[in-house]
Formats: sequence, structure tokens, C-alpha cells
Amino acid sequence: EIRNAKSLSYIDPEAFKNLPNLKYLGIFNTGLTIFPDLTNIHSDDMNFILEIADHPYISEVPANSFRGITNQVLTVMLYSNGFTDIQHHAFNGTKLDAVYLHRNKRLTKMDERTFAGTVSGPMLLDVSLTGVSSLPTAGLESLRELMARNAWNLKKLPPIKTFKHLVTADLTYPSLCCGFKNLKKKRGYLEYIICNLTAFYDQHQKRSVGPLRVPSLQIDPVSDTAADRRQKRSVGPLTVPSLQEGPMGDAADQQPSEVGFRDGVFRDTQGDPRRDFQSSLHYHAYFGGQPDDDVGFGETLKNP
Repeated sequence: EIRNAKSLSYIDPEAFKNLPNLKYLGIFNTGLTIFPDLTNIHSDDMNFILEIADHPYISEVPANSFRGITNQVLTVMLYSNGFTDIQHHAFNGTKLDAVYLHRNKRLTKMDERTFAGTVSGPMLLDVSLTGVSSLPTAGLESLRELMARNAWNLKKLPPIKTFKHLVTADLTYPSLCCGFKNLKKKRGYLEYIICNLTAFYDQHQKRSVGPLRVPSLQIDPVSDTAADRRQKRSVGPLTVPSLQEGPMGDAADQQPSEVGFRDGVFRDTQGDPRRDFQSSLHYHAYFGGQPDDDVGFGETLKNP
């Protein structure tokens, strides 16, 4: 682990070389201005964890950044950095379990081919508290858990068929969650998605739940281990999305006029977002619009 080394501005590619027994590497709050070259580690650990955090001057994650770290399963935790861009093939050649990009508030762009070339995964992707407006359209076929809390610019998701294996969706806008639920009913995809929108109804309870739970080995006060996350994803289907408050107030005030998937858009109606969504999912036009209104996800679907 390297921590609080503000004078450290560069890590030689030979600094971490041929370390087959290395299980974890953490780099925190240094003076690095470019993403470190760690491709010579060659760990043999079955579940290697890389954690890089609190680097405000690293602006991008280049292609092939993680190739060679391990030929086994890799968990990548890259949070609270100055990233603005993640380039194509950034995760090329890896077997990804989880990719945590939360709290990279300057991150606005993920290349369409960010996950191109991966051997497998990711199984989990966290873009909470980022500025991303879209997710890669390729490489998310294995995704089982998507976390996007307080990602206010993320109003469009990749085509819905991308998420055939999704188990948990924790999203900012309830309309997106409703889209998943409706697709489950209409087409049979995402059989195990559970969209419980009662968090809107009980704002006090929502605020009392506590901080965002993310598995961090070092910083976050509430943490799970990467192994715990993997176990949760394999146990079975359960999700209760938390609809968080936006920078200017409640999530209800931040609900856009159009949110949806790239192969279709559905519109929200005017109404009270704090009604009980568990017993009635009629706030959004997607569920409660005119009976003959069409909503699209690549093919024309009818409102229930």
C-alpha cells in the first residue's frame, strides 16, 4: 500500500514486477498525474484487488491499463479521482469481477469500447456520483449488478437486451427502474429484477438508512469485502433501489422529462412522486399513461 505520498509523481513500470503472491495493491492520495503502469505485476492470486483513490490530477484511464496485473479474477476500485475519461479497451485482457468508479465527479465519458477485449465480466459496475451520461454499449453482457446512485446525467442506458443477466439495479431515476420491471413482464428478460420504489414515499426512512455502501478496504466507513459482494451476487435475486436526493433537493425535483434506454424513450407524467409505488406503479406514463400510448425498447410495447 502507498498512502499520502504527495511527492510521488511517477511509478516506474518495473517497480511492481513479477509478484505472483501479491493479493492486493492500494495507492492513495499521491502526487501522480498519470495512471500508473502496473501491467508487470503478474499476480497468481485468484481474486486480486486493485484500489486507486484520491488522485485529483489523474484525468484519464488509458487503454490496456490493467492487462498483465493478473490472469485470474480482478476487482478494480477507482474512486474519488480526477478522471474525466476512460478510454477504449481500458480493461482489455482482464477477467473482471467488479469495477467501482463511484465518486469520480469529473468523469463524464466512458468510451463505447471501454470494456472491449475483456475475457469476462464485469459482474458489477458502480458509476454512482459521477457525471457520466451514457454507459458502454458493449461488454456489459455479463453484468449482474448496476449501481448508479446520484448519477444525475445518466438518463439513457444501453439497449435493454444488454442486461439479460442483471440481478440488481440501483438507479437514480425511477423511470429507468420501472422500465426494467415492465420489460420483465412483457418480454421475460431480467426475470429477477425487483424494483421497489417505496423509498420515494418514505423520505425520512431513506435518509436514515446511512451512507452509500461500497466495498472499500481503506476509506469508506461502511464496507463489504469483494468476496462478500461476489457471494451476494451469487445468492439470488433481491434489490431495493435507493432513490437519492439530488444536489438541489429531492430526486423528484430532478426527474427529467425524458429518460429511458437507447432503443426507446418513455416520458413521465406530472404527479406526486411520493405515492406508494409498491402497491401502485402508475406515476410514470410508462405504466400509467393512456392505454394506447406506445413505449419503445427497440420493439413497440404497450402500456399495461
